[in-house]
Amino acid sequence: MDAREAFIERLHSLGRAYTILTEQEWQGAPLRQILEAETSAFADRVSLDGIDVMVRQKAAQSFALLLHELTTNAVKYGALSIPAGRVNVRWGVGADDRPGMFVLSWEETGGPTVIPPTRSGFGRKIIKDTMRRIGKYHIEYASTGLEFRMEAPIEKVGWVIENTHAPSETQYGPSCS
Repeated sequence: MDAREAFIERLHSLGRAYTILTEQEWQGAPLRQILEAETSAFADRVSLDGIDVMVRQKAAQSFALLLHELTTNAVKYGALSIPAGRVNVRWGVGADDRPGMFVLSWEETGGPTVIPPTRSGFGRKIIKDTMRRIGKYHIEYASTGLEFRMEAPIEKVGWVIENTHAPSETQYGPSCS
């Protein structure tokens, strides 16, 4: 993908976020809907598990870009680059005895052996800049698949709409630094 195509894809991602925000009368955007929009081409290989969270208007565009970059990297280099690969996305509030903290993890499995990047591209800069505004993050280039974890105070992210699932006791990966 050349720079022009990457730029256009990022614009499409922002457009999808705007559409979701418009549907919600600019009150915010359901996180699950943002995730589904960004990963729809791979719905059969992406697992989404979390409580219903409404992402604040200002954070929705950042989340859309962040998730777009994670998906793009998974398609180009990671689990979604081969048919057997999968992505598991989990999120919750108050997991790991951290009340009021929103935690999201992205774990790739079944893809090619992960090799840490030797240079930092524009997508990595977007992830870093986005997370600087929202919260902390940690990326691990595990040989079995990329693992991304972010955490932020729920007030910076948005609010819980309806607690349809109890926050998972499952570990979300190493804590963020």
